[in-house]
Amino acid sequence: MDESIFESIGSYTLLSKLGSGGQGTVWLAEDQRLGRKVALKLLHAAHGPLSQDKLARFRREAELVSKLDHPNICSLLDASEADGVACLAFRYVEGMTLAEWIAQAVINRAGKKADDSEAQFDAISSDPSSRDGIKRLVALFEKLARALHKAHEHGLVHRDVKPGNVMITPEAEPVLLDFGLARDQFSSMDSLTHSGDLVGTPAYMSPEQLMPHTVPLDRRTDVYSLGATLYEALTLHRPFSATTPAELYQRILHSDPASAISLNRQIPRDLLVVLETAMEKDRSRRYATAEGFADDLRRFLQFEPIRARPIGRLLRLRRWGQRHPAATVTIAALATLLLVTLGFLWEQADKTALERGLREQGIRTAALLAARSVAIEVDLRWRILESAAASPDLHQALVQSGRLGSAGRLQKWLEMHYSKNSDATKAVSWFIMGQDGTQLARAPFSGRSVGENWSFRDYFHGQGRDLEPAEAGDLRPIREVHRSNVFRSTVTGNLMVAFSVPIWALPIRSFPVSGGGEVGVSEASASKTGNSMQVVGVLAMTVELGRFGVLQIGLQQNQVAALVDTRQDWSGRPGLFLHHERLAELRLEQRRKNGGELPSWYAPKSRIDQFVTLREGRLKQERRRVNMPWEEQLLMVEEPGLETLDADYQDPINQSSEDRWLAGFEPVLISGRSEPISDTGWIVVVQERRRP
Repeated sequence: MDESIFESIGSYTLLSKLGSGGQGTVWLAEDQRLGRKVALKLLHAAHGPLSQDKLARFRREAELVSKLDHPNICSLLDASEADGVACLAFRYVEGMTLAEWIAQAVINRAGKKADDSEAQFDAISSDPSSRDGIKRLVALFEKLARALHKAHEHGLVHRDVKPGNVMITPEAEPVLLDFGLARDQFSSMDSLTHSGDLVGTPAYMSPEQLMPHTVPLDRRTDVYSLGATLYEALTLHRPFSATTPAELYQRILHSDPASAISLNRQIPRDLLVVLETAMEKDRSRRYATAEGFADDLRRFLQFEPIRARPIGRLLRLRRWGQRHPAATVTIAALATLLLVTLGFLWEQADKTALERGLREQGIRTAALLAARSVAIEVDLRWRILESAAASPDLHQALVQSGRLGSAGRLQKWLEMHYSKNSDATKAVSWFIMGQDGTQLARAPFSGRSVGENWSFRDYFHGQGRDLEPAEAGDLRPIREVHRSNVFRSTVTGNLMVAFSVPIWALPIRSFPVSGGGEVGVSEASASKTGNSMQVVGVLAMTVELGRFGVLQIGLQQNQVAALVDTRQDWSGRPGLFLHHERLAELRLEQRRKNGGELPSWYAPKSRIDQFVTLREGRLKQERRRVNMPWEEQLLMVEEPGLETLDADYQDPINQSSEDRWLAGFEPVLISGRSEPISDTGWIVVVQERRRP
């Protein structure tokens, strides 16, 4: 959506865009009825249009949020469905966000010249490296914690507490923003977002937020996020950072942040304990309420003893061991080995057994982490596409694409999103197809494909294989996320896969346009369904399989990772190797020799049968895991009889008879998706050369 599309929504006149996110766009608007400025949030849904059920939940949640009356919470003034668009009008708060304050503090610490906004910081200037600055920040966060507790008492969990959602007024008062999509923890009704959705900003998410469909979120998830926000305000560093989302998720789940004192030596020990308690990975040891967090912050300010206690060394060691099972085995093995060396009669036998157990546990762990990393990479691409497909800008451009001179707008929108997400997706291309499968836009643009009909392709109809063009005449577009079968690029010959999502019609028939007139869904399209629950196109991206570099994260120097597809490829044969360190080299050799079609490598049938059994066993295990608290999942025993290790593995690509490997296997399953979608059919193989 941009300023040229809407001039007004109901009684609100849009003035300027303040920001946007996965759930909607926020505008500075003027309420013509009362002559006041408001922050107007226009909602869109990431999983299709707002149906009647979702609209009913929207009204109910808006009613709950409107009851929040607290000076440190941005109050909801109005909720309506003006011109067919669900919108929330919040009190407009002047000032700056905490994120802006942190950015300016970083600039000040670096000794750089401040920009023109320096004057805005005068009223709330605070140096987090000074004792006075720390106290002022703690006082600010005490108010935020009490505001959160007020919301929690009304049954609302924010789920996206972060510096960007905290406004600081010129009077140095903090105001918590964006309760528009908070979750009602006391209600059995679904929220506007699905219960398994990954909702929030990754850097500030609690560990339980990264485990959708397995852990019900409660007020303690907000306590964690507020603690992570305080951590950044005090240290000017985020608790966790990484180069890829997959690596970031792994660190949040399994690593401890750097001690805040190591980043800011002025932080007192008591405040460090309060901060660590708020950010406990084990939520049973976290502050049970935001009020408890606030009370300890008050005690710190008034030089009273805090209630929180640091975890003991034994518990800290136990927790570290739970997050690092392979390293724990290593330490245990080394400790045992030290004792074993004291006995001369059985020293060599036990040493050999311990080393073998250590290597086997390490290879299993490496395979598990690699498989989970690939799963996160796959799901990340779907989530990026889902967020983009829900954009009102895209919907309007798609509706207008048939008009003279309007095709360029759709192409421009696509190129912008392709470029914006290039680092995260590493996509070769993005493209948009209409209801009949015609490609309407492609980034980078290609005159060879735009305007052609691709309805026979798997990524459009989602039937698991490409069809003959003649079979595709009556096929309809996908209605849920889809990953295509692997295919070869006709240009490069490389192995590719396409990720695609449906583009749902927004629940509106027309939009006002600058200069007068309206643009809307055609009557012919609307009459096909009788309502707005209609797929109007498909948004997709293609990715080369060789770009799943996340497979190599965490591997030892002598380990090799491979990716195998147990499902049938374009030739009807299962077991295709999608990724292996030698594939690129071997294909280059083949091309130099005789050119032509590049060869493919497959796992033997016996190995494929083993992989299929492993997939089915893991899926059975995941069904049990769904209703299990995440703390208990650490101790969960795997399904019996699953072959996840081979001590005498022969690599089909390294075919020398002398090359025997120790190999671990793990299927790529995507958490939080329905079973047919979560099961990719891919298996990760991590192998290391067998020692003599």
